[in-house]
Amino acid sequence: MNYQVAAICSGELLLIDDTGKANSITSRFIADAEKREEKTNRLNSWKGDAQSWQPSLLTPEWSQLNPANRIDRKKMSFTNVTSDRGNIAYSVGMPGGGGLFRYDLGSKGETRLVHRNDFYPQGLSAKADDGLLVFSTPEAGGTSSIVVGKRDGVHHVKLTTGDSRDEAPVWVKRDGKDYIYFHSMGLGRNAQGFLMGLAPAAICRITYEAGDVETLLESKQFDYLQPRVNSQGELICVRRPYQASIAKPPSPVTLLKDIVLFPLRLARAAYYFANFMSVMFSGKPLAESHRDPSQPNITREMMLWGRVLDTQKQLRKTSDGRTVLAPADWELVKANPATGEAEVLHRGVLCFDLAHDGKIIYSDGSGLYEIDGQAERKLSDQKGVVQVAAICRAGSDTTKLH
Repeated sequence: MNYQVAAICSGELLLIDDTGKANSITSRFIADAEKREEKTNRLNSWKGDAQSWQPSLLTPEWSQLNPANRIDRKKMSFTNVTSDRGNIAYSVGMPGGGGLFRYDLGSKGETRLVHRNDFYPQGLSAKADDGLLVFSTPEAGGTSSIVVGKRDGVHHVKLTTGDSRDEAPVWVKRDGKDYIYFHSMGLGRNAQGFLMGLAPAAICRITYEAGDVETLLESKQFDYLQPRVNSQGELICVRRPYQASIAKPPSPVTLLKDIVLFPLRLARAAYYFANFMSVMFSGKPLAESHRDPSQPNITREMMLWGRVLDTQKQLRKTSDGRTVLAPADWELVKANPATGEAEVLHRGVLCFDLAHDGKIIYSDGSGLYEIDGQAERKLSDQKGVVQVAAICRAGSDTTKLH
């Protein structure tokens, strides 16, 4: 391959090699932050030990689960990654804030651009010629704005405002002009100003120098997400059916089912409470088949572009025997903004990116794949990938795209 693939999976940043093996990239910033937290925990461990004179309250297994006695490494994680002139740029999230970094794949050196409190960059794209970064920042009230970082990496310029959620920006160069494509969801509020739901996601475009914003593609029936533009100027994005998030009153059937199942649910709640107390005071569950409380919880849900996916319920078999996580109606499409028509390229896509030569790399939640025209091949078995970036190798032509 004349490109590499970087992926975000469960808070880790992975670089997929030509054999499909995932190699984890280590952030010096995260490693140093973990060492500081470990030192702080060690210095403050006496506070937890002072309470350990009550042996009946916490068993040894439960004391190991005490956050004060261990580092929660999931607090510090990679959140976004993008290609950056043959290398990568990424964002890191941690309690209270986050940061932007550049990483040299050759020297494995990390450069911190900015790190501060209340800073949570989402979506990330580096300009092909000079590496200028554009990203989305969440704000109070549920809105998000498109922001461009200045050359110093510290100061930023906000390009969009309003009561909307503007996300997934990407640089595109067409006809000598720099554009930023992104998707935008309007926010619906009640008379008191509380957020009630999201409008369908539309594809928008900003002319960078002029600052003009225009809507290219929208529909009342679909969300259009994660825009990309290939070297022919064709718009490629993810399309999914729109689901209104405003709660609807329960149907008579649902209400009747709740009434019938109420005694069973009450009994189940009582059992789990009794089991919790048994583990707390004796260290043993009521039933041997009950899961060991010392084992970590398995995440069942993931949030992706304002939609919650149940990772167990969504798993399904495709016609070719693949087990995938992405819903079948999440489609990768080539859209025509002028007519609103869309050609379906693939069904069941969580995220994707375009390589500089126009190849499409996508994840269905259970693996990474490459689409080259009508041909498709598997790149990796890596599961749980929620963001992917195609990284141009040194010496390849990067002017074909964007």
